[in-house]
Amino acid sequence: MIDLSATAASDIIHGVSIICRKDQRFLLVKRAKEPMKDWLAFPGGSVEKGETAEEAAKRELFEETALTAKKLTHYTTVDLVHDANSYDQSYFLAIFCAEDLSGDAKAGDDALSLHWLYSHEMQDAHATPSTCEVARRLVAQDAQGE
Repeated sequence: MIDLSATAASDIIHGVSIICRKDQRFLLVKRAKEPMKDWLAFPGGSVEKGETAEEAAKRELFEETALTAKKLTHYTTVDLVHDANSYDQSYFLAIFCAEDLSGDAKAGDDALSLHWLYSHEMQDAHATPSTCEVARRLVAQDAQGE
């Protein structure tokens, strides 16, 4: 996983992920489709033609989890080309943090199931490498009071 500044990749965002947290746990979906089928990851998906990354994040969050967020804040943008060899070319993913979630969480669209996990549980639960790395980074930032 390679971090990019939001401006460096803003014109070439292919997909989005949304970080949802509750009681120090992260919401992950079990992916129904390739790449990374059957792995756990943050909810998300592709940006559709004419959508902004934030619009795609709102749509994907609702489609996969039935949740809405009052606010989304861009956290980072990564290139998944090195994420467990799942992409053969650059795939730029904008990652957002969701705040003030509402709705009753249930799996939908291409999410097979939903899981609320602590960051230290993710690797053993078969979460994608980039998901584990981002979660660990957020927990470390929390510990430092950032």
